Amino acid sequence: MLGEKVMDEQLICSECGAKTRQGDAFCQNCGHKLAAVVGQDEDGTDSAVADTRRGYQRTSSQPPKSFNKKLGVLLGLIVLVLLGVYLGLDSYYQPQRQLDRVVTALGSPSEGLAKYTTTDDPTLQNDITDKNLKPTQRYFKENQQQLAALKAAFKRNSTYKNSYSFEKNGNAWLFFPRYKVKIKAAYVKLHVNHADAEVYQNGKKIAETSQKRSVKRIGPLFPGNYTFKVSKVLSGRRITTSSTTTIFAGSKNISLNIETANFTLHGDPGALVYLNNKKIGTFAGDGQLEVTNYPLKGKLKVYSINTSKKKSTTVNITNELRNGIRDFYLSAGNAENNTDGSATDTASSDVSSSDTSDSDTSTNSQVDTKNLTTEQVNDWVLVHLKPNYDFQVTEDDFIFEQHKNDDGLLEIHVRENHDSDNMRAQNASPGHNPGVGSYVIDGAGNLRNSITNEVIATQYGK
Repeated sequence: MLGEKVMDEQLICSECGAKTRQGDAFCQNCGHKLAAVVGQDEDGTDSAVADTRRGYQRTSSQPPKSFNKKLGVLLGLIVLVLLGVYLGLDSYYQPQRQLDRVVTALGSPSEGLAKYTTTDDPTLQNDITDKNLKPTQRYFKENQQQLAALKAAFKRNSTYKNSYSFEKNGNAWLFFPRYKVKIKAAYVKLHVNHADAEVYQNGKKIAETSQKRSVKRIGPLFPGNYTFKVSKVLSGRRITTSSTTTIFAGSKNISLNIETANFTLHGDPGALVYLNNKKIGTFAGDGQLEVTNYPLKGKLKVYSINTSKKKSTTVNITNELRNGIRDFYLSAGNAENNTDGSATDTASSDVSSSDTSDSDTSTNSQVDTKNLTTEQVNDWVLVHLKPNYDFQVTEDDFIFEQHKNDDGLLEIHVRENHDSDNMRAQNASPGHNPGVGSYVIDGAGNLRNSITNEVIATQYGK
């Protein structure tokens, strides 16, 4: 109606948006000159004319259409970004992709594994760190076939060796299922036969024994490859024994007994005495040398060099010591005193810098390679390991692991023993014993490289 004022309109400045009063020619806020708009005043006069006369602008309170358009574009962009993020996360957290990342980390010690790991053991849960998981990663890095078997088991939703499973572990970003490898705890019981012995795990001292017969329970641990060592000083000589082993969930007993022997060597007065090519003393005037608390580890071969530079027979005393024999005779002019003819050198007038009596080549062709003793197998493999080193190595420098495979054939896996005196002298990394070869004796008695299946020897000692 004429004369009524439109209530849903208000007078505002078109420049700054401040409210104005009817009749104002300029905005009180910014000084902008007010313009007229089309409308109708109370007396029926066209408002555009009236407002022009009065000098102010009448406008609607509705926001401009350009603002609505910008807001719509902005909301659209936000939706697109959120959709892209969702699709990316959905792809990243696909179960198969998560499995691939977990398996890769399991076989790569240089990668972090802790973020992919969980356990049902409360104590072990607090020990989930990349460092503590290295034994697990080293095992799978050195056993790629086992890593492939683990992945296949995870795809079947099965547990691998009762130690590893692939399970859902909460959600990521509220919406995406997160999967981790659940690892069960492992424990070991170390049996030690000496008091005050130092116990080491992967090169780190973890305990000392307080009794002569001690059992140290170690754990919980993550399954994997570990080296446990016991060290003790006996008769001024530091003696160590170690075991490198793979442990899985559950408990495993490991013997770290230090086996020693006391014995007496007899020979020419004044002769120098060598055990495993190391000088251990000199025969006294009565031609005797007492040896106490010597470790029974590997082969023990002794010989002497008298004052005339004559070398005695080399005697392998290992088996005799285990059988209770405690007296051995070394004489450069009395080779018949040899107590183990199968493992001796004949007397020589030349002084040798090393013991070359590992095998008797004249009888090698007569050895039945299908029925070798454990020691003979190790000796045969050692022949093929020696050319790989630019320093002299012995059986003590390696760890030989023998077992029958599914075909009933004897397999031999060899690792370096970095705890041996020789390896330590070469600055080998303590606590780490890398594999250096795998062999098998086939049905025909041939020694094969089990990786290439190549026959490397058909005759013992060759």
